[in-house]
Amino acid sequence: MIIPCDVLRECATLPEFSGASDLVRRRVIHAADGADRECLDRVFEFAVSPAGLRLSSIARWRAFMTTMFCKHYQSWDYLRQMEVQNSNPGNESFVSTSPFSILPVVGYLYHLDSWGVAGDVIECGCFKGMSAAYLSWACKMLGRKLYAADSFQGLPAAISQGEGYYKPGDYAGSLDEVKRTVATFGCADVVEYVPGFFENTLAFLAARRFALIWADVDLASSMNSVLKALYPRLDREGVLLSDEVPAAAFDGHRIKPDAASVPGAIRSFAESRRMEHAGANMHLGVSCIYFNTPGQPLLDYKKLTQLLLNSQS
Repeated sequence: MIIPCDVLRECATLPEFSGASDLVRRRVIHAADGADRECLDRVFEFAVSPAGLRLSSIARWRAFMTTMFCKHYQSWDYLRQMEVQNSNPGNESFVSTSPFSILPVVGYLYHLDSWGVAGDVIECGCFKGMSAAYLSWACKMLGRKLYAADSFQGLPAAISQGEGYYKPGDYAGSLDEVKRTVATFGCADVVEYVPGFFENTLAFLAARRFALIWADVDLASSMNSVLKALYPRLDREGVLLSDEVPAAAFDGHRIKPDAASVPGAIRSFAESRRMEHAGANMHLGVSCIYFNTPGQPLLDYKKLTQLLLNSQS
């Protein structure tokens, strides 16, 4: 389980977690094995216990996660109800990203922030803007900028034969729509928009540095453009999260050799550059990919949800 740096530091002052200071010294951020995982699991079990809330670092961590989830769920539930009232039952096209799917993204941003990983956040693929609204709250609270990149015209005209179930123009949300969504449900002052197809626009972000890339893209060609342009801008300790890499795409913690579409594009990118990479599926299609970090990832969606404060804490 990913554990914020400040939590490990404070727990290291307790005799039963003395080994936590070594994890901080070695910057065990993304992946670990053996004894390291055992120590991290013990720290997590303490963090979700009532006693853990006595430590200020744990109280901050859990309060952040709970606040983010509640804000996101409130907006998501409101929009679902509006769609039903507008005689559009069963069609959640406006709210395609749920608070459950975005929870690993905001949780990972908090984690990276605690470790001092530099850079901002970029979302590639905005649709109608709800995930940008969600992420803008986390960026606001953590003092990061969010770049929202999209064609704002839907999918491009060129779609490969193997991805023929998509059509040009699918998932279109105009720039005005996205801005309106962010202004209504998020924090517009931390968002900068990058309009245009990725292959034409992302290269102009060469002066930026990113801690986290959230790529909600549907095509392998789109993921190729994202990685080609943004990987050089990603901090070495940063992370890529994708909404198109289901659990079935993994063989252990590596993407399968025969993975197609977006997972295949990620694997091909890493292998062509002989980079270490490991990944873990979190929820539905949401997966985290860590470059330059071998070993078993430290993510567990069930544990992330246990951080949310409730009456039993």
